[in-house]
Amino acid sequence: MVTVLEQKPIGEKRIKYTLEANQEELRQLQGHLQGVYFFSPDAPGLPSRVVETGIKGSTKYFTIPNEHVIKRTRKRGSLPASGPFPISCQRFSTEKKDIFVYVLKKA
Repeated sequence: MVTVLEQKPIGEKRIKYTLEANQEELRQLQGHLQGVYFFSPDAPGLPSRVVETGIKGSTKYFTIPNEHVIKRTRKRGSLPASGPFPISCQRFSTEKKDIFVYVLKKA
């Protein structure tokens, strides 16, 4: 977990943060240290759920809240992993939680 050690205003709309993180968390960023977003699993969010299908619930899907559903551009099939709406997923593991972050580009 990253800890904010200090925050200092440096302008009307900017704040400089001093952070502390362990090496494993920085390794999960794979060198991408620009354009890093802050989030907290404890921050209020939109409700979602896991849907289970298959024999004995062997396949699980995270649902996208209705507020974020993108209308399909095709009549059949699902949205492709690449194309007009690329979707990526990142998994962050801590001692007590697995955190999944899905990134959907806006149309």
